[in-house]
Amino acid sequence: TLREVVFAHVKKVVTRYRKTVRTWTITSSLQVAEPFALTVEQALDLTRTCALTVRKLRKDARIQVEIAQPFGEYGARAGVEALPPHHYAELLRQAGVPLDVFGVRVQVGDPAPGRSTRDLATLSDLLDRLGVYEKPVAVTVLGAPAQPVPPSPEDVKAGRDGGDWRGPWSEAVQADWMTKALLVALAKPFVTSVCWQELYDTNEPGMTPYGGLISAEGQPRAALKRMTEIHRRLVQPVAEGQAVAGLRRAAQSLLQQPAEGSSRPAG
Repeated sequence: TLREVVFAHVKKVVTRYRKTVRTWTITSSLQVAEPFALTVEQALDLTRTCALTVRKLRKDARIQVEIAQPFGEYGARAGVEALPPHHYAELLRQAGVPLDVFGVRVQVGDPAPGRSTRDLATLSDLLDRLGVYEKPVAVTVLGAPAQPVPPSPEDVKAGRDGGDWRGPWSEAVQADWMTKALLVALAKPFVTSVCWQELYDTNEPGMTPYGGLISAEGQPRAALKRMTEIHRRLVQPVAEGQAVAGLRRAAQSLLQQPAEGSSRPAG
């Protein structure tokens, strides 16, 4: 059965790497019901099995469940028994699954399923709703393209469009969106980490095309400079009691800086 195959795989991998790896993402996209059309009970049972197996093999493991397509568009597909993202999180809590972190993938500007562009207020609301479960939240994948992503034949047939954000996607727009999305996420006290999707452009499945901080030709993009500046300002020592004020000043400064190639302010 699928459960037996998953159990054997998790046991083998965790046994091999348990001395060096503490945080384990035990499932990803399971609530989407792809590629396996699991029932609600099967999805919860599989998640619980993975969590208990990891915990048994390493007592102090940090167990993370990753939620892809977090805005739940997949629920509109007919004939698919999928769980809305927040319903899945609530069911995991009610079932007592021993997890430590909710991971969430936030990718925009891509016609692939679940990656259409959303405004930043929607992103903030998404994170707030995950925060109510009193678990840390990690933005495991944050991504946007540096140029428009052409739709595949499947996207055209399904009528999917990646959408724009204040104009067609470009290096400048990518840098502006990344800056504001990062600051929205980092302002949440329960968000423990944010990870950009890729350093270099890649054709890896699950990643937004043209979404790297460095192009396929090896040229750094404006987003890389912004990321470096944000990192510098966050790790710069600040006097005790002034951390919040320091982050606020950094945010105001960054949002007023135009990205390279942009004639308008980033804000």
